Amino acid sequence: MVSLNINGHLALKIANTSVVEMIKQSAICFFQETYLAPGQDTTLPLPTGYHIVARSRPYRSGGRLPGGGVAAVIADSVQYTVCSAISCPDLLVLDLLGLYVICAYLLPARSRWEGWAAVSPEIRIREAIEYCREECAPKPIVLVGDLNARTASRQPRHSALLRYSQDETCDARGKWLLQMCEEYDLHILNGTTLDVRGDDEIGKWTSFQPLGQSVIDYAIVSTDLLEATGGLEVVHVDRQLSDHDTLRVVVHHDFPQLSPPTPAHALTVEDILRPLDSNSNGQLEEALLATLNSALQDDKACQRLYGPAYFDKSPSSFYVAATASRGTDLAAMAVYWRENCVITGRILGTENKAILVAVVSGLLKISPNRPVVIYTASEYAICSLVYLAGRHALQGWTCQNSDILRIASMLLQRRSATTSFRIIRPRADDENHAWLSAHTLATDSLRDPAAPIIPDITIDNVPEWTYPSDAQPLRNADETMLLKVTTTLTKFSTQGESRVAQHIEKVIPPPSDVDSISEAHRGRTAVRKTMWLNLQKLIDIAQRSARDMWRFIRSGADRKQRSIPVTLDDLRTTFEARMNPPSVLPDSFDKDRFHEDKTYFDQMPAETVDETSQGFFSRPFTVDEVDIVKAKVVDRVRSAAGIDGVTYADILKIPSDKLVELFNLCIQTGDAPRSWLTTMLVGILKPGRPAKDPESYRLIALESCLLKMLTLLIAMRFREWIATTDILPEAQNGFREGLRTINPALILRIAIEKCLARGHSMLAVFVDLENAFPSTNLPTLWKKLAQAGANGPLIDWMRMLYARMQYTVTTHGKNRSFTETFRSWWGFLAGDSFSPDFFTFFAADCVPPTSDHDITLDDVVVT
Repeated sequence: MVSLNINGHLALKIANTSVVEMIKQSAICFFQETYLAPGQDTTLPLPTGYHIVARSRPYRSGGRLPGGGVAAVIADSVQYTVCSAISCPDLLVLDLLGLYVICAYLLPARSRWEGWAAVSPEIRIREAIEYCREECAPKPIVLVGDLNARTASRQPRHSALLRYSQDETCDARGKWLLQMCEEYDLHILNGTTLDVRGDDEIGKWTSFQPLGQSVIDYAIVSTDLLEATGGLEVVHVDRQLSDHDTLRVVVHHDFPQLSPPTPAHALTVEDILRPLDSNSNGQLEEALLATLNSALQDDKACQRLYGPAYFDKSPSSFYVAATASRGTDLAAMAVYWRENCVITGRILGTENKAILVAVVSGLLKISPNRPVVIYTASEYAICSLVYLAGRHALQGWTCQNSDILRIASMLLQRRSATTSFRIIRPRADDENHAWLSAHTLATDSLRDPAAPIIPDITIDNVPEWTYPSDAQPLRNADETMLLKVTTTLTKFSTQGESRVAQHIEKVIPPPSDVDSISEAHRGRTAVRKTMWLNLQKLIDIAQRSARDMWRFIRSGADRKQRSIPVTLDDLRTTFEARMNPPSVLPDSFDKDRFHEDKTYFDQMPAETVDETSQGFFSRPFTVDEVDIVKAKVVDRVRSAAGIDGVTYADILKIPSDKLVELFNLCIQTGDAPRSWLTTMLVGILKPGRPAKDPESYRLIALESCLLKMLTLLIAMRFREWIATTDILPEAQNGFREGLRTINPALILRIAIEKCLARGHSMLAVFVDLENAFPSTNLPTLWKKLAQAGANGPLIDWMRMLYARMQYTVTTHGKNRSFTETFRSWWGFLAGDSFSPDFFTFFAADCVPPTSDHDITLDDVVVT
C-alpha cells in the first residue's frame, strides 16, 4: 500500500501518468488533502480494476470546495469493508478482514477544525485506534498519513526498533503521537531498520516546504504486525505534483482476496430476443419500424411544421429590435417599416420574448399572401423560428417562451408566402439606418414610463388566413419543395443552438503571477496551468456550441462506471430471488389470502370491459395526451435506453400522431413488439455496502423508452380515474400530482409543536418497507383493481405486459453481455412509469389501528 499527501486537487492530478502508475503498482493507494467535495470521488477517472472510497469535508461557505479530505483507491481484488461508524472527514478506516488500515490527515496543530467537525481530529484518531483494538476482536493495525507531527528520532518507550531521522525537531504534536503509540502498542516505521532505502538514505525528509523540510508523514504498525511488515520505502515525488514524498508499505499477510469475476456466458441481444419470435406480432413489428423511420431531423421537422410556400415574388420587409432593463421584468420592442410607420411598446418578460412579440406584431400587419423579409439582430429569434421550431413542435412546445414561439410559428405556418430572416450585425452594419431607428425606438419605449404595456398575444389572436384556391406549391429547379421560412444566418453545428461564449473576446493568458518561493503558492504552478488549459478547452468548446460545452462539463462531473467484483450470474440469482415469491411462504404471510387471490387471478378473463362512464380504460389515446407525455420526458433525454437502443431523444423526433397510431394499435391487439418485452437489469452498489456481496446491489431496470411512454400514458388515465374515487387516503403524498413528500414533514412538525405546547410526549415511527416494489403480490393487485372497477383494455394490456416480461442482467457501457433471462411472478415492473401508481393503490387500504392516544389535527387523526 502507498500513502501520499497529494497537496490538493486530486480530481486534477489523478489522471497524471505518475499517479496512474502508482495506483497500478499498489493494492491500496491512500491520498491525503484531496480537496474532494462530497460525492466527487464518484466522478474521478480510475484505471480499470480499481475503485475509490473517500471521506471529504463539507462544502465551505459560498459553495467553495473544501480543503483536507482523504481517499483510498483500491484494487477490485482486495476484500474489505469500510468502518463507517468510525470513518469521518480526514479519517478513513478499512477492515481488511485480517487487519485494520487507518488513513488520516491531521491538519497543523494551530489550524481551526471547528468549521467542519464537531470533535477534534486528534480525538477522532484515538477513537479509531480504540475501535480497532477493542478487546473482543483485536486485530493488527496499520496507520498511514500526514499527521503534521515531528518526532525527531524518537520511538515509543516500549518499541525495540531504533529510529534515526534527519528531522531533529520534536514538537508538541510529535509528543502527542509518541504518547498515543505508547498507549496502543504501536511502532513508527520511519527511519528504522525496516526503512528499505539503506543506511545513507534512512530517516530522510517526507515534506518539502520553501521554509524548510520535515518528517511529518508516517507509517505506523502495531506490535502484532511487525514480523509481517516487509518494509517501508519513501519514494521521491515530482514537486510539481506534491510537496510530500510517497510512503510505500509492504505487509505480508494472508488476506482473503476476491478472484476476478468469471464472466457469464456472453449472450447477444438476438440471443435474448430470439425466443420471443414465435409469439411476435408481425403487424406490430412493422408498425414499430414505420414509427421509428418517421423520426424527423430539425430541418425536416421545420418543413413539416410550416408546409409549402405558394408565393415568393415582390416581398415586403420590416425591421425588429428589442431591449430589456436589468433588474426588472420589463422589456421593449419596436417594429419599423418606415418613418411614422412603426409599432412600439413594452412587455412583461425578457428581451428574447420581446423580439418574438415584435416578429408576431409585424407578421399580423402583413398580407399572408405577400412574401416578407424580416431584419433583426437577434440570433435567438432566427434560430428558434428557422431551425428549431420543428423540434419544439415535436416535443410539445416545452422550450422557453413557448407560448409566443408557438404563436409565431403558427403565423408562419398559416402564411402562404415565404418569410426570410436577415441577420443584422450592429457593429458591422452601423449604416443600416432602418434597424438603428428600430433599436432607438425600442430603447426610448423602455425608458418611457408612459409607453403602453402590450397585452399577451394568445392563440385566439392568430387569424385563419386563406389563399387563392388555384395556387400551386412552389418548387426548386430540382423539383424539391421550396422552403417557406429561410435565413441568411448560418446553421450552427448543433442544429441552431445559441453560442454561449460570444462575450468572451480575448483569451485568458496563462497564469504568471505565482511566486515560486512563496509559502502560500508552493507547488501550485502546475495545478493552475492545468486549470487554465481546461478553461481554454471549455471556452473553445462553448464558442462552438452549448451542447458540446455541457458534454465536456459532464465528462468530468458525471459519475463514472466502475467494475463490480461479482459475476453477472451471481447478480442474476440474487435479483431473481428478490423478484419472485419465496418457495416457502414465511409465517408473516396470510397464506389463505395468498392462495385465494391466486385462484381469483387465474380465473380472470383475458379481456374485460371498461365500466367507467368516462372511458378511462378504453378510449383511444390522442395527440394531446402524447404531447403531454413528451413534455414530461423532454428533460430525460439522457436516460439510458432499453434493449432496443431507442432513447427519449430519438422518440422526441417522432411526430406525435405517429406515436398515437402505434400506441393505440398495441392496445387494440393486446400485444407489444418483442423488443419491449425484455428489461435489462444493472446492479448498482448501495453506499457503504460490501462490493463482493450480491445482496449489496440495488437493481436498476432499463426498459424500452417507447414502452415507458405508453405505460406513462396509461398511468395518466389511471390517475384520472383515481381522482374520481376516494381510494387514496389523505396521508398519501408520494407519487401524487400536486402533492409533495415534504407535506408529512410539516404535519410531523405541527404535531410535535402541539405535544410540546400541551406538555405531552410523542412517539413517531419511521417505517422502511424493504423491497416494497419488487415483493408486491401481483394476483392481489389485479384482484383489488378488478373489485375497485379498474377494468378494460388498458388494464388488460398491463396484465399482458406483466405476464410476458422477461429480465436479463447485463453490464454497464456499450459492449454489453447478458445472462440467461428469467421471469418475475410478483412485484411491480422495475423502472416502469406505472409502478408508483400501482403501489399507492395497492397500499391504500393499509390503515394503522387507531388508539385513544392518536394525535388529531383539525379533527383529523394523523396516525
